[in-house]
Amino acid sequence: MKKIMILAIMLFFSTENILSQKVYQSVLTEGRMWKLSLSYRDSRQDIPDAYMTITVNGDSIVNGKVCKKLLVDYRNIAEVIYPQYIVAYENNGKVYRIDEDGEEDLVMDMNLHKGDAFDDINVVLKEDYIVIDRTIRKWLMIDSGIDHPHGEYIYYIVEGIGLSKDEFVNTGLIDKNIYFHRLIACYDYGKCIFSAADFPKEETNGLTIPQIVILKDNTLYDLQGRKQSNIMKGEIFIQNGKKYIKR
Repeated sequence: MKKIMILAIMLFFSTENILSQKVYQSVLTEGRMWKLSLSYRDSRQDIPDAYMTITVNGDSIVNGKVCKKLLVDYRNIAEVIYPQYIVAYENNGKVYRIDEDGEEDLVMDMNLHKGDAFDDINVVLKEDYIVIDRTIRKWLMIDSGIDHPHGEYIYYIVEGIGLSKDEFVNTGLIDKNIYFHRLIACYDYGKCIFSAADFPKEETNGLTIPQIVILKDNTLYDLQGRKQSNIMKGEIFIQNGKKYIKR
């Protein structure tokens, strides 16, 4: 028992040391692109071949602040005018979007902890760390306070990646009462660095002491983040955050 306690203490302090030296991972980096599905809000069913991309593309000065321009583009959605730019900036672990009237909206805040509330409704249910491609990232599970079907009220924020659904960029380009966007994957200059399969599962334990959790469940997913049991030859699938093609 004494040896177990000593090992636990050593693990605690080694983990604390790792996290104390950890460098914050920025979200708004040049060349970053997010691909999001377009889904019906009532059924959560994705619309075939319809999706949105958001790409960090250059700088802009707004309200005296250096911001990043985000290029929003839709595919196969005839009623949406595209492409269109919005602007956002990042400061001390917080990401703000600036709307057309110059108003600033807080999109994400990685300084929050379990139990913290923000926007009068949203509450942090859990916080933890994951390792994706040898990079340690903090993640937060958020209760949005909105009781949508099939658990849509729960969403995630991942350090250096963004959000799991459309709270990240609510551009008003499409009717948000009917449709919503769900993250498929995140890319750096075309390289996939995170996918929907990497998001923590709701049953993941929250922090009691700081810990690093490496997510590996070998579950197969398609490019829309849906679980798959049978992968046909030539099809692309995601497993443990990496893309493969069935040979």
